[in-house]
Amino acid sequence: MRLLNARGFPLAIVVLVLIFTSFLQGGISYSIGEGPLSGLFPAFAPLMTAAVAALRIVLLLLLAALWVLNRKRALYRMVIAANTLFTAALLVQTYSLLSVLAGISLRSVQVLLIDVAMMGLSNILIFSIWYWIIDPPGCRRFAA
Repeated sequence: MRLLNARGFPLAIVVLVLIFTSFLQGGISYSIGEGPLSGLFPAFAPLMTAAVAALRIVLLLLLAALWVLNRKRALYRMVIAANTLFTAALLVQTYSLLSVLAGISLRSVQVLLIDVAMMGLSNILIFSIWYWIIDPPGCRRFAA
């Protein structure tokens, strides 16, 4: 518990939320890039899915390492970078799922509904972190 308090409990929560968001978005990316919805997208979708997944893993490892090393300012900047990536991914995934709606089949309805639920939860988590960043006192001591 002492380690948690020394490193900053709010930052630990933010890192955990980003990790959870990454898993949610990874599920969406999988169904679009390699899963049941993959036939509805261009051939480069699996390659993009793999590249974004690798970038997510690197960001999450950096977030965890910076938290463990108690590098609060660097961690704060990495939180902004990771959340920016997740925001961009959410926009791309929203566009992708909207394009699926144009040619929806009965087979992909269940997958689509699950992806929409994961996108909604990702959206809530991503923008709660943006709110934490923008509206002090959540980050006042880390931003300087």
